[in-house]
Amino acid sequence: MTSPLFNSAPLPNSKLPKEIKDIYEEAQKVAVYSPRSAAALLRLAIKDLIIQMGGTGKNLDYDVANLIKQKGIPQEIASGLQYVNIIGDNAELPGLIRMDENDKAPVIVKLFSLLNLLANY
Repeated sequence: MTSPLFNSAPLPNSKLPKEIKDIYEEAQKVAVYSPRSAAALLRLAIKDLIIQMGGTGKNLDYDVANLIKQKGIPQEIASGLQYVNIIGDNAELPGLIRMDENDKAPVIVKLFSLLNLLANY
């Protein structure tokens, strides 16, 4: 039996900067073995891409508002980024291991897709 992540993770968008694409591909490789690791890597890649798009990396709400205004990202992508903020705030603390709904295959596949969509702007 194969993991849903093995077949569902989309290929990286060709518009992703190399360093973000490297993180993306690392998340693809580990997703089957460690969904939490893949989720953390994807959150990092999204944050790094937002910074490269002109964000500060300090306040996601502020950065998303600026991306809407300056880059014209659609509200659907902005809502997805807000979700990343929420699951990032609820991410694992050092020394605490807990499988969360936010670290399971369907959510991780959505994080891959969100990163690919954001790269188009």
